[in-house]
Amino acid sequence: MSASLSRPEILYAPSDPALGLASKFLALVEVVLVVVASVAAAVIAQRLVSPGLGETLGLATGAAPDYLASSLAIGQQFVLQYGAALALVLLFSALRRRTAPRHYALAACPMGMMRLIALGVITGLIASIPTQAIFLAKETWPLGKDTVLWTVMESNPWDWTFWVFAATGSFLLVPIIEELMWRSYVLGRLVEAFRPGAALVLSSLIFAGLHFQYLVNGDFLGYATMAGVIIAALLFGLVTLTSGSVLPAIIAHMILNIPMTMEFGAGRLALGLATIAVFAIPVGRYAVLLGKIVFQPDTLIMACCVIALGVVGYVIASQHPSPVIVAAGAFAATVIGALFLKSSWIKDGRDPAA
Repeated sequence: MSASLSRPEILYAPSDPALGLASKFLALVEVVLVVVASVAAAVIAQRLVSPGLGETLGLATGAAPDYLASSLAIGQQFVLQYGAALALVLLFSALRRRTAPRHYALAACPMGMMRLIALGVITGLIASIPTQAIFLAKETWPLGKDTVLWTVMESNPWDWTFWVFAATGSFLLVPIIEELMWRSYVLGRLVEAFRPGAALVLSSLIFAGLHFQYLVNGDFLGYATMAGVIIAALLFGLVTLTSGSVLPAIIAHMILNIPMTMEFGAGRLALGLATIAVFAIPVGRYAVLLGKIVFQPDTLIMACCVIALGVVGYVIASQHPSPVIVAAGAFAATVIGALFLKSSWIKDGRDPAA
């Protein structure tokens, strides 16, 4: 298949996906298990890392933040959090033989490096429009309460130590880690068992759900910010699907996460709007493709599978079983399923393992 910025098509998907219910539920359980392991590791890391992120940022005491110590704390947390996820991903991938770089949108792309970079910049500017508009609006109207981290950032000078912290916890390291997790692994895993649109919606909603900190205050600012996260996740996933590479999503995520003053933020918003105007036809084609792949019967089937899995989880939780036993059972079921249901990616015949 060809790759073009102006005429998008789905490139990151196996040619012969396993669309049976068993494959769908196995994919869901595997992804949930990896995500839960990552979250649990993050919670444990918060208890083990000392001084912790909250302490180094002075969240409880109101002291001036130590951004260098905060960078070290969040770096240690990432090692534990994503190390646990990576261990499971490597295990399940080895069992299912999903091992080639192209299975994770990491192989050489027919679009070419310069076009991938251009796609990432364009996507990042467009994805920043909702969030940047919200941030500018909250300076004028009382849309809601800032998160604790936003308050710290706005109340202290942005010296070089701040930018070290921002690079570690926002616009450099985080986009790489999160895109490898959510677009390379999760989206690529779900697209084996669901149509691309259903896989895109589900991966985006799970990704957004882990940004629950925006909903803590229960105000318009938090809900609008969460909507911006969902839109960004959909765009990051869409360009991964259409380019066959995770690089545009990483670049776009970096652009979105760069902290900016109100003046520079207004400039980023203007650039985003200008990008839509200049590339109106290609942007329209991407929008049409997004609607086409999302509004499919498989998206409804995906929703039913998620609801069914949620009901099963609720019934199990209502019996108050040991979390260790539940996790062990889910792990064993995933391992057994992986042994019998190999990856759809290896059915293409383009890999030595096929």
